[in-house]
Amino acid sequence: MQYLAWSLLLYLSFTTTSLQYDARGSASLACDVLVVIDYPLFAHYQQDIQAVTKVTRDLISGVNAIYHRTVFTGDYANIYFRLRNIEVLHDFCNHCNQTQKEFLNQFTKFDYR
Repeated sequence: MQYLAWSLLLYLSFTTTSLQYDARGSASLACDVLVVIDYPLFAHYQQDIQAVTKVTRDLISGVNAIYHRTVFTGDYANIYFRLRNIEVLHDFCNHCNQTQKEFLNQFTKFDYR
């Protein structure tokens, strides 16, 4: 788990939102999330995308739980985050571990649409 804390590269891009209705006609608003991980983390999971997907879904579930306790309440209780896609970046900014600013600047070069 410590490795995960050091290496996890999450770039959340709320690319789209979509309104969905359940059987009772209640609407919910899904915010699609793009998650990007670096290759060292992918290698840590033996390049098993199913394992990465499970960890990512668990993280998104945790984010939803936090937001539903603190932000998505009352009139906003119908909003939730939904995993849209996971991208693995190979050779992504090898020098970025030095500074967070440089690390985040690299995402301006990433086409996440």
